[in-house]
Amino acid sequence: MISNKSVDIQQTILAKCGQVEKLPNKWLLFSYGRMQYVYIDNCNNVDVLQMSIPCITGMEKYSRDRVMRIVNEVNREMKYVKIILLENGSVSLNYDHKRVGEEDVGEVVSHMIDSLDFASKYFIEKLKNQNLKCRPKIV
Repeated sequence: MISNKSVDIQQTILAKCGQVEKLPNKWLLFSYGRMQYVYIDNCNNVDVLQMSIPCITGMEKYSRDRVMRIVNEVNREMKYVKIILLENGSVSLNYDHKRVGEEDVGEVVSHMIDSLDFASKYFIEKLKNQNLKCRPKIV
């Protein structure tokens, strides 16, 4: 049986992004902007919403130290999105949200997508422009 939460999440992603592919493990794969996203259906904890941009490539143009420094800077600047430098040299952006009370799941999911989108663009811009000093407006 599909929960109302799962239906709300899938409908929100479909409305915002146009297409959603449901994977056999109940995860949702979708594109927004130029990035691929995954919504991770956490059956063990229905109060936690998890979303990720699992892989941003192209980091090989930069030294691993530089990428790690920018990952750490952005992680300090962003409140909910966390970036992880993967062993293959690419990065993953992750957002976990613990639901509180009767939050509107659609609004939360839409905010998560917007936050990951902003964080990915901010990370890439900061990586390209060593002198970028602006602070993110979306957290």
